[in-house]
Amino acid sequence: MVLNVEKTRPAGRHEIAGWLASAGTESGRCNDRWAGNASLSLRTIEEDAPRMSDLHEGPLTPISQTHQPVPKLTAREQRRLRRKRRRQGEEILGWILVPVIVVGIYWGVTAGLDVLGTSPGQLWDQLMQVKAMLEKRS
Repeated sequence: MVLNVEKTRPAGRHEIAGWLASAGTESGRCNDRWAGNASLSLRTIEEDAPRMSDLHEGPLTPISQTHQPVPKLTAREQRRLRRKRRRQGEEILGWILVPVIVVGIYWGVTAGLDVLGTSPGQLWDQLMQVKAMLEKRS
C-alpha cells in the first residue's frame, strides 16, 4: 500500500519558512511537493506570530519637541572647556595619587629602616635624646 504523503501530511511552520528561503525558483514559484500548502502555511505563520497587546496598538504620536542643532563653539570656548576638563582630571588624579605616594613613601622608609635593623619609633627616640643633649649644652 502506497501512502500519498502530499494529501496526509500538512507542512509545518518551520518547514515552510525553510522552504521559502531555499527552494524557490527565479519565477517565484516552487517545484516542491508542498507547494499547494504554501499559502495556507504562510497565513498560519503570520497568525501564530507573537503580537503586542492591544494597549500598544494604534498610530504613533509625533514628538512635539524638535532637536535644534547645537551651536558650534568658538575656539576660545573650546579652549576654556579643554582647560576645565584638564583641571578636573588633574584634581581627580591628585586625590588618588597623593595618598598612594604618601603610603608608598611610608612603606619605603619603614622597609629601609628594617634593613638597617631599627624602626621609626627607635629613630624618633634617638633624635629626642640628641635634642635633649643639645639643650643641656646651651
